[in-house]
Amino acid sequence: MQLILVDTGDLKRASKALRGHGDGKRLRKELVAELKAAAAPSVPRVKAAWMAAPSQGHGSGTRGRRDQPNIRKLLADSTWVQARLTGKEAGVRVRSDGRKLPDGMKALGGYAEGIRRRPWRHPAY
Repeated sequence: MQLILVDTGDLKRASKALRGHGDGKRLRKELVAELKAAAAPSVPRVKAAWMAAPSQGHGSGTRGRRDQPNIRKLLADSTWVQARLTGKEAGVRVRSDGRKLPDGMKALGGYAEGIRRRPWRHPAY
């Protein structure tokens, strides 16, 4: 069977129709797997974009950064495909998830994307 989805409304309606089917749970699981497989080729491109992001650092050396993790690598490693069939966020997206980042760096993706507006500052002691 071939299913053509134009927008998230179509996805929600198809998901609801599958719910009423006798074997709906298995079919919904297969649909999610197919949606993720369709978006999977985008993940390496997003990871490569994170790794190629320009540095906006100030200073010339690595003084103070020796023990710190590579921020670009952390963001690339936190990238994955999400598929949801219901709710406001129904659809397929490639996400860089802050929950997969170390403590104290959860908002890093928002800063890198420009979503968080307040400055990212070093704590003053």
